[in-house]
Amino acid sequence: MTTSGVVVSSLVETVFTVLVFSLIPLVLYMNGGERKTIKGFLRSVGIYKCPKSQRRQAVLVLLSTSVVAFATTSAVLISGNSGRHLGETRNFTTLTFCIYLLFHGLRTGISEEILFRGFVGKKLIRWLGFVKGNILQALVFGLVHLPLMGPTATTADRVAKLSTACLLGYAFGYVMERKCDGSIMPAIIGHGLYNIVASLLLGVVHYFIY
Repeated sequence: MTTSGVVVSSLVETVFTVLVFSLIPLVLYMNGGERKTIKGFLRSVGIYKCPKSQRRQAVLVLLSTSVVAFATTSAVLISGNSGRHLGETRNFTTLTFCIYLLFHGLRTGISEEILFRGFVGKKLIRWLGFVKGNILQALVFGLVHLPLMGPTATTADRVAKLSTACLLGYAFGYVMERKCDGSIMPAIIGHGLYNIVASLLLGVVHYFIY
């Protein structure tokens, strides 16, 4: 695929995914009793600045969690127990691969944080309290990632994917609720960067091992 083709297709997919993942919280927000505004909807899902005093702690939590998640996934690859493959990215040039990763990070970071933390997480935490609600949203987040792995994934892949997704999901919810006054902005940035960096590094590891 050409560079322009990757840009267009990735942009369309990113916009479409964000809109779809925002649809449920948007519809429920519109059916609520309060006055409806775009600003009100964004506020309801946590799209506003994290308090400056808490940003350093949020970064430390997300960074340490990301290192653990990446190490877990890498261990499965290095041990030879992975069925992962590079899939559609094999035929990319360096430039198109970087573009693909950039949009992948944007797409997953924005859409998944709006739905899983900004909507599901906030609702569950409000209903069940922070600990139970955050654990449950993290488990839901982990489970929905399993079907996306494809038929070549091994048991080790699936266990690693579930455990790392749950760990990251809990960390994103913790940062949102305990460090950022309900803001999902650090989680969006952290989630997107993790997916970009981890995909790149795991691709390198996969290349040298397989």
